[in-house]
Amino acid sequence: MEQTTELTSEFADTALKAIEDVSDELYEISIKNPELAYEEKFAHKLLVDYLQEKRFKVTPSSFGLETAFVAEFQSKAGREIGHACGHNLIAISGVGAAIGLKAVLEKFNIEGTVKLFGTPAEAGTFLVRGKTMKDMEELQPRVQKCFEAAADATGAKAKITWKDAVYEDQNNIFSGSTDQGNVTYLVPGFHPVYDIRSPIPVINHQREFAPACKTKTAHQETIKATSGMTLVGLDFLIDAEFAKQVKESFAKSKL
Repeated sequence: MEQTTELTSEFADTALKAIEDVSDELYEISIKNPELAYEEKFAHKLLVDYLQEKRFKVTPSSFGLETAFVAEFQSKAGREIGHACGHNLIAISGVGAAIGLKAVLEKFNIEGTVKLFGTPAEAGTFLVRGKTMKDMEELQPRVQKCFEAAADATGAKAKITWKDAVYEDQNNIFSGSTDQGNVTYLVPGFHPVYDIRSPIPVINHQREFAPACKTKTAHQETIKATSGMTLVGLDFLIDAEFAKQVKESFAKSKL
């Protein structure tokens, strides 16, 4: 759509105010009841109810998973270990970004869809990864022997079920694994990282990270990250040239 600097600024102000208005509510959501993989029933109900209250069309228990959901807002123009990994903050950042974008689509009657996916069990399994398919296939039996040896050494029994979750090689920079990587085989995406400013030196997946994720400071830093994600999404919705560049870059990354 055609835009001016003044109009773009107004879009951004609208999105950021919408996030600020729900910041306290998101904080209360984020500190509730951590749960195990595929057992996130409390979080599922909490987020589904909250998003329905915010007038999103929500499909609970999506994709055959009891604790997954999809929340969608569509605008048709008249002219979509506890919290030791920080999953609580990840959840509210997505909710906040969806609310911010929805506010802009509603206020300015912009055509578009904002979709929020609730994805359970983000860290519920072990993965084997390699730079290439060949590397991964060679590594898999070695990993299996590690599990079997650990079971034998401790007098336990190992039941190992391998599931297909592989993707063809792509010409990308190789880095750490994340479920977001699976998404970006199909659509453009990004994986932001930010500092929660813990009062003690700590990193995610450490036990001490869980209480650090519940602080007001961590929440404030999450709201900043949420605002940044929202503005990127807003650019994609309203700036046709930016959207074109993103799509072209995505297509090249798959070559």
